[in-house]
Amino acid sequence: MRILSILTLALASVLGLASAAHAECHFSPYAFFPDHNDHVTVQVVADAKSSCGMGFKEGPGYHFTSASFAKAPPHGVLAQTGPTAFLYKSFDHYHGHDSYAVKVCADVGARHGCSTLTYEVEVQ
Repeated sequence: MRILSILTLALASVLGLASAAHAECHFSPYAFFPDHNDHVTVQVVADAKSSCGMGFKEGPGYHFTSASFAKAPPHGVLAQTGPTAFLYKSFDHYHGHDSYAVKVCADVGARHGCSTLTYEVEVQ
């Protein structure tokens, strides 16, 4: 776990410099309501030369309380770049399937809930 933390910090530093690059990622449509669905799968097509950023914005009545890693990608690195924002980058020269998951929790009125979002990535 300590190695993952060090890699995450290193990646965040490197990707912070490269974040101006245009990311080529295509996410499938999905419905995400932390108080209603506890697991969501998102299909992603990613360019091996770019990073994929994803973030969650609060909607009417939603207040995010936490966001964290649920599963690290075996063929890349995932960095948390903000309270509810993440950046994924596959390892150099990797092409194929990868996956990772994040857990996001929110308060919706008087209700509290969490969803795990699993990203199934096809790196091209």
